[in-house]
Amino acid sequence: MLGTIVNVIAIILGSFIGLLFKKWIKKEYCDRVLKVIGISVLVISVVGIIKAMITIDDNNKLQSQYELLLIVVLAIGTLLGEVLKIDNGINKVVNKLESKFVKNIDETNSFSKGFISASLVACVGAMAIVGSINASLGDHDILFTKSVIDFVTMIFFSATLGYGVLFSSVTVLIYQGSITILGFCLDDFMSVEFIQAFSALGYTMMIVIAFNFIADTKIKVANTLPSIILLILYFIIKKYLF
Repeated sequence: MLGTIVNVIAIILGSFIGLLFKKWIKKEYCDRVLKVIGISVLVISVVGIIKAMITIDDNNKLQSQYELLLIVVLAIGTLLGEVLKIDNGINKVVNKLESKFVKNIDETNSFSKGFISASLVACVGAMAIVGSINASLGDHDILFTKSVIDFVTMIFFSATLGYGVLFSSVTVLIYQGSITILGFCLDDFMSVEFIQAFSALGYTMMIVIAFNFIADTKIKVANTLPSIILLILYFIIKKYLF
């Protein structure tokens, strides 16, 4: 759990620094920085998808994988998310946090966006899952590297989106901590194939986040979360029933 704890501390420190200097950073500067971060997230996501989905065969030819699986779990998962109104449910929870912890009316408008966006950016992707699994094996280097990235990212996120970013540390603690614990118990299940497919899905979700920042779109990323459960169920069925 050491790597996850360091990651959580990095997010908290970065968030506090961003909130501390928020008064001295003009809103237009924050908006521009956020768009640049969105572009960076987009680039990282595209590279991550390429690494996860593109392979080189014995004849040195490029081949892709998981396209159909990605489409199916995203389509069905998003449909389930829309039906269950997950985004609305999350907003209700964070709205309660708003009323308890956020006093500035101007900040409440971005609390939900900050919490959800920062949580997803910090959780999805190869570094979170591979780093957490490696941590269960005693190797914390990946999560230490991720901590540095999250520290810098959360400074700008919190300066732009407010207190909601700070609470993403709880999401990271639960998410990465759970994966590390599962790594101890189910190390034979975490195959290379699963990690690649999960990373492809995670980076695709990050692309949606990037577009939300760059183009100010209103795609409800939280409603795609059931896709993760469907992907896990797919590999459980594939491994234990076939």
